Amino acid sequence: MKRLVLIFLTALFTVGMVGCNKAETAPEANTDASAEETAAGKDADEASNEPEEGTAAIGNPWKDDVSADDVYKLIDAYFIVPDGAQDVTYRINESDRLAEMDFTLDDLAFCARMKPTEALEDISGLYYEWDGELDDTVSGAEAKFRSAVSDSEMVHNVIWFDESGMSFSLMTSDKDLDGFDITAVVEAMYQPEGNSDDEFMPASFVEENAGKERFTGFDELISFLKPGQGYAYIELTGYDGKVLAVTEETFDDPDGHKASTDVAVYAEVNGEVKNIGNAFSSGNAYPVRCDGSLLYTGSDHEYGSYFVTGDGDGLMMKDSITEESDEGGNVSYFGFTRETNDFDDTKDIPEDPAECEKLFKELMDKAMKQPVIDFTVVE
Repeated sequence: MKRLVLIFLTALFTVGMVGCNKAETAPEANTDASAEETAAGKDADEASNEPEEGTAAIGNPWKDDVSADDVYKLIDAYFIVPDGAQDVTYRINESDRLAEMDFTLDDLAFCARMKPTEALEDISGLYYEWDGELDDTVSGAEAKFRSAVSDSEMVHNVIWFDESGMSFSLMTSDKDLDGFDITAVVEAMYQPEGNSDDEFMPASFVEENAGKERFTGFDELISFLKPGQGYAYIELTGYDGKVLAVTEETFDDPDGHKASTDVAVYAEVNGEVKNIGNAFSSGNAYPVRCDGSLLYTGSDHEYGSYFVTGDGDGLMMKDSITEESDEGGNVSYFGFTRETNDFDDTKDIPEDPAECEKLFKELMDKAMKQPVIDFTVVE
């Protein structure tokens, strides 16, 4: 019966969409200025953000043509790409900690989104007067199926929430979607944690070594490290005790440390040791550092600091600033800062580009003075 209801709803979908932000026509679209970014308004929004030649400006928060690893760095999760998907591309909005994946499957264009949240949240970026809505579940997760109609197009949108703390959105459109069930695509992309029938998705190289995601303690986890891989105990704000940072590869820095540019962080949660997040720097000039409170990463144009979420269950970005330059030499910044490890405590960086540049340099200079994590390398 649920399947029949979903198929009935698909007959109500009609909006010209090629991705979350690429609408051609939209039925009764809500153009509320407070909306994050309407599908039809993307081009106009980007045009309004273009700086005059030779000036610096706050850039569009969306960063295009990023990699799957860039997505993971932002939200501690990878998109699951459905079998047969083509033309897969990614983009991220660091200030909102929001990731997007576009792909085509069976001649239909899809747009998927993910964002860490505490409850089901509409992260679709779509603002319409929906013609049909259905509260349901997908693979056991709370979900909402929605539809909208125009004279020439149809659109499906599903938003759902995983209890581990992630909201998802998937949408597609076409002139005729009668009989098409988007549920099958959702189920191909979503594999709930703890379901033994789901494909094993390692959070880092450690799970690949061990073939499992949970460990009885740090000693057991370390036993799965291979020669050349390293580990170090560090302290981070938000966690009572030490967490374990592991890395797949180290290098010798000028001060004799066994340093690395990437770490996977593990902590004991509810009696088991598990991965709570990963962090990455770019280039050996920016080894991962820790001052006993924060974890620091960086590059010539990116700064990041991390602590642990208030519930001690995840690695969380405290501050993030990215510097970008276009072909004309115009510099823009985007990012956010936090005073506490509470998602509601997020603040945008200053609007003045000069202030952003100053803040970026100050934070990076401070980070570069913190102790480099010195890993013990497995022989």
